[in-house]
Amino acid sequence: MVVKEVRSFIAIELSQDVKTALFELQNSLKIPKYNFIKWVAHQGIHITLKFLGNVEILKINEIIESIKIGCMGQKPFKIEISNLGVFPNYKKPSIIWIGIIDEFGELFKLQQKIEHELSLLGFTEEKRSFSPHITLARIGTSAMPQENINYSTMLQRYSYDEKLHMLVNSVSFIKSQLLPSGAVYSKLAELNLES
Repeated sequence: MVVKEVRSFIAIELSQDVKTALFELQNSLKIPKYNFIKWVAHQGIHITLKFLGNVEILKINEIIESIKIGCMGQKPFKIEISNLGVFPNYKKPSIIWIGIIDEFGELFKLQQKIEHELSLLGFTEEKRSFSPHITLARIGTSAMPQENINYSTMLQRYSYDEKLHMLVNSVSFIKSQLLPSGAVYSKLAELNLES
């Protein structure tokens, strides 16, 4: 069978020390009886700028060129990673995340430029405003309502005071393969910001 499409997204990859700190955070939030929570694999944690879904292999080079144009004029910048939260709310959480503080709006500008360049290729622009975060876990639908409430209550009381810092100096175009064991990521391209 000839593969004509790849599932893909555009992201900021995290430094190894940030990944290690987030892995430790995940471990501190894991409670064996709450096995309905699917934790993102340590090496797969990233900041998504845009999810593309299935794209034709023939379009890959055009996408890379669009990302490259979107990165033009953007110098490396620092972000802070802190503050736990959930989507959509604590009454019925489905995603556990950690926030990103983008003090000067550089991450937002970068995402918007890449979004615009990809729209010229025919990709639909995201209607929701960009809300930078890092997904730590997804809460499955198999959770009993009371279990969900109990875990959510524990999360609200959990205090995470660490402030992680990272320099953003590149953007990655990543292929995602969905396997029974979870998603497997492989880098299709990495575009450096201008130094």
